[in-house]
Amino acid sequence: MYIPEMTWEEVKEALREVEVAIVPVGSTEQHGLHLPLQSDT
Repeated sequence: MYIPEMTWEEVKEALREVEVAIVPVGSTEQHGLHLPLQSDT
Protein backbone atom coordinates (compact mmCIF):
# COMPACT_ATOMS: atom_id res chain seq x y z
CA MET A 1 0.00 0.00 0.00
CA TYR A 2 1.24 3.49 -0.79
CA ILE A 3 -0.21 5.79 1.86
CA PRO A 4 0.29 9.14 0.03
CA GLU A 5 -2.08 7.99 -2.71
CA MET A 6 -4.79 6.82 -0.30
CA THR A 7 -7.52 8.63 1.60
CA TRP A 8 -7.62 8.36 5.39
CA GLU A 9 -10.61 6.03 5.12
CA GLU A 10 -8.66 3.72 2.79
CA VAL A 11 -5.68 3.73 5.16
CA LYS A 12 -7.92 2.95 8.13
CA GLU A 13 -9.46 -0.01 6.31
CA ALA A 14 -6.10 -1.31 5.08
CA LEU A 15 -4.61 -1.20 8.58
CA ARG A 16 -7.31 -3.61 9.74
CA GLU A 17 -5.92 -6.17 7.28
CA VAL A 18 -2.16 -5.84 7.90
CA GLU A 19 -0.01 -6.14 11.01
CA VAL A 20 2.86 -3.85 9.99
CA ALA A 21 2.83 -0.36 8.52
CA ILE A 22 5.77 1.75 7.41
CA VAL A 23 4.88 5.39 7.81
CA PRO A 24 7.14 7.81 5.91
CA VAL A 25 8.46 10.77 7.85
CA GLY A 26 8.08 14.11 6.16
CA SER A 27 5.43 16.67 5.46
CA THR A 28 2.05 15.31 4.51
CA GLU A 29 -1.05 17.43 4.35
CA GLN A 30 -4.61 16.21 4.38
CA HIS A 31 -7.25 18.15 2.43
CA GLY A 32 -10.26 16.27 3.77
CA LEU A 33 -11.15 12.64 4.35
CA HIS A 34 -12.09 12.14 0.69
CA LEU A 35 -8.72 13.21 -0.79
CA PRO A 36 -5.30 11.51 -0.76
CA LEU A 37 -2.47 12.92 1.33
CA GLN A 38 -0.16 13.81 -1.56
CA SER A 39 -2.63 15.84 -3.60
CA ASP A 40 -0.57 19.02 -3.94
CA THR A 41 3.06 17.91 -4.01
